[in-house]
Amino acid sequence: MGTRPDDWQTVIDAAAKWPDRVVPSFGIHPWFAHTIPSTTSSTQPYTTLETHLTTHPTATIGEIGIDSIAKDRTTNEKYPFDHQFAIFKHQMDLAGRLGRPVNVHVVQCHGVLLEYFAELAGKGKSKKSAKNKSQSVDATPPPTAPKITPTILLHSFSGSPQMITSLLSLPVPFSRRIFFSFSHAINTRSAKFADRIKAVPDDRILIESDLHDASLVDRAMWEGLKMVAGVKGWTLEECVERVKGNVEEYLRFGREGGVSRQG
Repeated sequence: MGTRPDDWQTVIDAAAKWPDRVVPSFGIHPWFAHTIPSTTSSTQPYTTLETHLTTHPTATIGEIGIDSIAKDRTTNEKYPFDHQFAIFKHQMDLAGRLGRPVNVHVVQCHGVLLEYFAELAGKGKSKKSAKNKSQSVDATPPPTAPKITPTILLHSFSGSPQMITSLLSLPVPFSRRIFFSFSHAINTRSAKFADRIKAVPDDRILIESDLHDASLVDRAMWEGLKMVAGVKGWTLEECVERVKGNVEEYLRFGREGGVSRQG
């Protein structure tokens, strides 16, 4: 999972070394959005991103997203949200045009994300969230309906159970595009993690490590399986089979068209 141009070559190398085990993903994470121009999608690094995606036809786009509390660790100043959002939309547009799944990071701005998704789903226009009044979103509707990414993974999901319901209540087929992933390392920090897992339909739930050290991934995935199986009341074997089927569905939509053919 790439997060910025500096690590995309590492993703390429891993995919070449382990082609049967690695699904490459390239993206610009909101923590690094301040290093990227947001004025036009026809300049670097957007052209490089598109080149990597076209060179790797099974690649997904991620990790991308928005984060209202992300700060520059050297200055302790928050990164400009509007800049993050512009870069996020550039990448969502690219995902729609190329028909690629996306992996989305969202922290304490789920209302803004819901408004944006509602706009994509044809249910409304983006506007300033009541909770995030300083976070403006371009409300100008596109001249034509944009192509939409076939599937959306909201990773280490930290929104409320009610937000899960709201996202899944968006018009079909858009709502069918959304999957929710959980990690033991991040999600168990909140006492509400079980309520979130319970709110996700069985066919939309995924598990991840959310770690940067590959040597720790297997153990983290095992802990994630136990976490989800315990909340859902599944055996570990059942959890493995369900999650395996869900991730195959998430990736298959991008490779075969899936729901993207419906709207």
